[in-house]
Amino acid sequence: MTAIVSLIIGGAGVTHALVYDSAAPNLSAFLAVVAACSAVWVFYVLPSAEIKSGVLVLRNPFFIAEVGLGAIQNVETRFALSVEGDFGKVTSWAAHPPGRLRHKSHSMEDLTSLGLKPGESARPGDLPSTLCGSLALQIRRAIKDQDVSLNASFKRTPNWASICALVIPMVLVVYLQI
Repeated sequence: MTAIVSLIIGGAGVTHALVYDSAAPNLSAFLAVVAACSAVWVFYVLPSAEIKSGVLVLRNPFFIAEVGLGAIQNVETRFALSVEGDFGKVTSWAAHPPGRLRHKSHSMEDLTSLGLKPGESARPGDLPSTLCGSLALQIRRAIKDQDVSLNASFKRTPNWASICALVIPMVLVVYLQI
């Protein structure tokens, strides 16, 4: 929702810069708004986390990590979905836990799917009805089963699309100001 509001505000800024400013279109103002809109896209819209054929794919603003479920040794959901292994620690920007009041709206189905014993509790980020909890549950089950056929690879590549979407408009704004 924040991204949509930011894009609407950015569009209004572009319209204002092009229509109501000087007689000639203000290219620098237009590029500044494009830079702001691309930053919203990169940091709020682009990040994603999903499991595809035994590989956890985390798309963050500056890199894409592909982690085989067999390479993951620990899963943490306190601040965001984080996985650890011999490769180090990778945190997802997209799979953050819900707010502190989420525990008021969880269902019994959430708790039974976690297999909690009487007296045990779960963090809001562990609830399967959230993206963070759903991915964490799938990964923990794969680790618990210790399936030898799981992919144990790790690949981290730069996310060139988002890097270019951030850098190019900013460089053009600076170039036009010189």
